Amino acid sequence: MLGDANTLVASLVTGREDQHRSAAAMARIHGRLEIGEAVLGESCWVLERKYRMPRREVAVIVRDLLGSRDFVAWDPELADRALARMHSSPRFSFVDCLLIERAVAGESVLTFDRDLARAIERS
Repeated sequence: MLGDANTLVASLVTGREDQHRSAAAMARIHGRLEIGEAVLGESCWVLERKYRMPRREVAVIVRDLLGSRDFVAWDPELADRALARMHSSPRFSFVDCLLIERAVAGESVLTFDRDLARAIERS
């Protein structure tokens, strides 16, 4: 079963405990909720912008949640590497970190963002 950004965010912020319990119950019934690439990017953005969480904190709590019994990323290793990079290089968004990690894995990435291009070249 797929989870959306609201499902992931509800499991990480206070005040949405009922939704978190519902997500956990669905995971017990259907297996871990899969969080897709776009959903993970949106969730990180929402946590940073709406909930004003620092990027490093977002990286830690999202990594922890994706390692839980209730959630799994579409590509656990890639998501983990991107979140680890986001924690160590918080000037880059999750999406930027994902692109850097894809480049490290051998994919070609075109960007006009000079900082991102330099990070890709150094990686």
